[in-house]
Amino acid sequence: MRTVSGMILLLAMQLAAPAWSQTASRDRSSADELRARAVERCRANRGTDCDSPAGLQEWLIQEQPMTEAQRRSAAAARLHREQCKANPKKAGC
Repeated sequence: MRTVSGMILLLAMQLAAPAWSQTASRDRSSADELRARAVERCRANRGTDCDSPAGLQEWLIQEQPMTEAQRRSAAAARLHREQCKANPKKAGC
């Protein structure tokens, strides 16, 4: 019984290994693409330090996709600004 469960575990690990490597390479390529876009935007906006990680930090943050919570928060803030612009005497403006 132990050898059968051990063989099943070994087989499962062998089947999962290619999936792990594909995920890692996909993550690596998306990080490389993200960095390339950040460098491009930095240079287009005449950034002073577009080669070091510290210089690209601002641009990398801007390249990251927003989470659902961040999108909701941004939409609520946008709505609030529009409502305050339309009626500045409203409470909370």
